Amino acid sequence: MSYLGDFAEDSTVYLMFDTTDKDGGSVNPSAYWGLRIYKNDSTTQKATANGITESHVFDGIPGVHHVTIDTSVDTGDADFWAVGNDYFVVLYQGTIDSETVSAAVGHFSIENRCASGKLDTTLSRLTATRAAYLDELGAANIPADVDTLVARLTADRAGYLDNLSAGAVAQASVCTEARLGELDAANIPADVDTLKARLTDVRAGYLDKLNITGNVASSGEVTVITNNTRVVATVPQVFERPDTDPIIYVIHLFAYDTEGKMEAPDSAPTVHVENQGGTSRDSNLISTTMTLLDTGHYACYYTIASGHALEQLLFTFTVIEGGETRVYGRQGLVVDTTAVDFTAADRAKVDEIKAKTDGLNFTGTDVKATLDGEKVTLANGAHGGYQTTLTLSSLVLSNSFDHAISVRCTAAGKNAVSLFSRLGAAIDVETQDGTANTIDLTAVGGVNVSAPQGISGPIDHLDVDVSSRAAAGSAMTLAEGAITRAACGANMIEGAYTLAQAIEALAAVCAGI
Repeated sequence: MSYLGDFAEDSTVYLMFDTTDKDGGSVNPSAYWGLRIYKNDSTTQKATANGITESHVFDGIPGVHHVTIDTSVDTGDADFWAVGNDYFVVLYQGTIDSETVSAAVGHFSIENRCASGKLDTTLSRLTATRAAYLDELGAANIPADVDTLVARLTADRAGYLDNLSAGAVAQASVCTEARLGELDAANIPADVDTLKARLTDVRAGYLDKLNITGNVASSGEVTVITNNTRVVATVPQVFERPDTDPIIYVIHLFAYDTEGKMEAPDSAPTVHVENQGGTSRDSNLISTTMTLLDTGHYACYYTIASGHALEQLLFTFTVIEGGETRVYGRQGLVVDTTAVDFTAADRAKVDEIKAKTDGLNFTGTDVKATLDGEKVTLANGAHGGYQTTLTLSSLVLSNSFDHAISVRCTAAGKNAVSLFSRLGAAIDVETQDGTANTIDLTAVGGVNVSAPQGISGPIDHLDVDVSSRAAAGSAMTLAEGAITRAACGANMIEGAYTLAQAIEALAAVCAGI
């Protein structure tokens, strides 16, 4: 948005702007906007379009638009145009390149800047006749009169005045006829009357406007101030660094004359880019010389690739106008697109991960678990300090008895189930002369399970039909429901399980500790 200037009351304001597609090319809207004008910070817009004229595709140029605003037209908008206010021109919901666009395109004021509107008012009131009054202050008038007074008020005569202050009687030689004549109506009184006529109350009010600390700006100084604010450059505050394909950003520059109209400089402006450390980034510019789009309107193109550093960028624009070189600075910041596009859904996923990791409250150092519901595996003899115990009842055995006995095992009329087929691991059960011993499951899922009870002697549940001899190291089988209770630390599982089922349940319990 450009500042068009400070205008006198009832002036006509001209505004030009352009429309482009996503790639920066000039394009006409497919559906035109509603033009709105707001005063100061009010959200109430100008009620009517009276006094406003829009010209699209100005002079047949695609994407260029012209607006004329006559502030002398108050019809239907009483008190809207007033001295001492700022006004903003807004395009409301036009369709450009299939996108709905709203934008602020212009800003101006009516006699609300001391260096513009009020100066015009002063010039209109200071007529030639009134300027002649100021000539009375020239070297041939007041200064000459002062010189005359200095010549007359010599040091001696000043001493005479001192005598008056001491109460001395005035001497006749001092109060000459000529000196007293200076006080008659044809001289000083007449001059005083002339000054009073010229210095009216209204003009005296103008002097109050000069009640500032410092010198009043001259016309030339005001022009310099205006020239220093006649260029507007638009640089994005944030440049997103893409994950893959590069993004080309369009940088615009607008140049205006002292009346706020578009103006071409002496030559095409140039641009230089560097980071906060002073390292040049000009290589990311398509060209350091800006491209002319329209009168006073230029553009350059800056590329952000996926490997671009995350850093501050300083854009320096050099504009030569009227033989004077002026430099303008703008800045932006390169940020990562992933950080910018982080959504509520992404936050929810992070919270889900946190909820799972909060459940990993193991105190040992050798236990590891995944976050997707897999079982916890304890290495043989390394169960993180937790006691893992199986209580076995109705145990059916068919291996590693003393080599003098062979048996067939049953329980409640059910056939035994081989642990080899269920677990794919070796189970070693040691007995001596029918005396119960420890069951060591050394290769079942990495779990070390001790069962100090469950085998008593003589061996339970052996039928009387001894039909075969089990070789040492042969398989041990457990009937269904043989394992009724298992513990892992303070946690317990209850029910009738095969050994394989009990080990799976035990592992799940240990995973939840």
